[in-house]
Formats: sequence, structure tokens, C-alpha cells
Amino acid sequence: MKAGNPRQRKAGRRARAGISLCLALAMFPFTSAFAGVQTGAKITVRVYNYAHVPSGALAGAETEARRILAAAGVDSLWLDCSLVPTQFQSEADQDCGGPFGGRILVVRLLPGSTPAKAAFRDTVFGFAEGDSVASIFFRRITDLAQGVDNEDWEIPLILGAAIAHELGHLLLGSNSHSPTGIMSGQWDRNYLRLAQMGRQLFTPQQSALLQVNVLRRQ
Repeated sequence: MKAGNPRQRKAGRRARAGISLCLALAMFPFTSAFAGVQTGAKITVRVYNYAHVPSGALAGAETEARRILAAAGVDSLWLDCSLVPTQFQSEADQDCGGPFGGRILVVRLLPGSTPAKAAFRDTVFGFAEGDSVASIFFRRITDLAQGVDNEDWEIPLILGAAIAHELGHLLLGSNSHSPTGIMSGQWDRNYLRLAQMGRQLFTPQQSALLQVNVLRRQ
């Protein structure tokens, strides 16, 4: 096979450079989120998987939610508290048992669902209770994923975004919706596609307030 003429080789180099740039830009929101300045703001999230979300999907969702929080300057420790093997229950009780509140938050994954709609409010897929407990309807998350591209790989990303959204309500207050970003109350198709790209984050103002509120919870 011939290598081609100089013009073809030059075009090929441009194409490869374009692909490399696209890959770098696609990875930017994921890598930069964990490279932020350490603020000392840290929370512990106890996850109760009552919906029996598959372990791989749950791990992916926790990673995505942690990335979104990290981009806002808030570190997080995630504990899977609902399905602990018997031989490890005594150790888990030290982290999953006892009171919660302050910097210890609870996320409950529930199996409930609601009918699909063209536009989605946050109350459709989850809700926050007080300042320490957030609940997510997992079946609703699968409905959202099926309504976009019907791809299973999208479920952890959408679930992670939903968890981060509800944690945002716990840390910012119930009236903390914004026109754009992860705290938007309108989850339409365009919003979900941006979430799949990792581009739905807390705004700079919300990030600053998150850090202050987490530090106050000590």
C-alpha cells in the first residue's frame, strides 16, 4: 500500500491532530475537577441502595457525583451502607451507624418512578429532606436515560448528576435552583446531553457557598 502524496499525508496529520484535540477537550472536565485547590471542605455520604442498583452503575454514579463536588471545591467520602457482607458489618457499623447530620449526609436510592415527560423537574427523580437526607428514584433515572439514547452507559452519569443535584439542595437550601448548571430545575434533553459530557457543574457562586456551608457544618 502506498503512503500517499504529501498533500494527503498533511491532511492525515491534521485529522489526527483534530482527533487528539477533541479527546483532550472531552477529558478536560473530568481531569480538572480532581486537580482543584484543597479547601478543607469535606463531607461523608452514606449511600443506602434500596433500589438494588448494580454495583458497577453505583460505583460510576458515585465517581461522577464526587467529581462534580470536587469541581466545586468540596471533597467527599462515599460509604455503601445498605448491602454490607456479614463478615464486615461490625466495621461498617462504625462508619454507617450512629447519628448523621452536619458533614455526614445520607443518600437513599429508591426503586420508585414516575411517567416520562418531555421536560423534567428535580422533584420527578428525587427530593431532599431537611438538610441531611436525599432520596433518588432509580427507575426514574433509567427512564431518563432511555429517553435520550437508550444506552446503559448513560445511567451512571445521569444518576451521579441527580445525586449531586440533591446533595446541592442539602448544602445550599431547598430554594437553590439556578437557570444553568447542575442545580437547574429543568432537565430537558439538552441538559441531559451536557450532563453526559460532564459539563453540568455548580456555578462559581454556588461553589463558594458550598464550601462555606460545609465548613460551617463542623
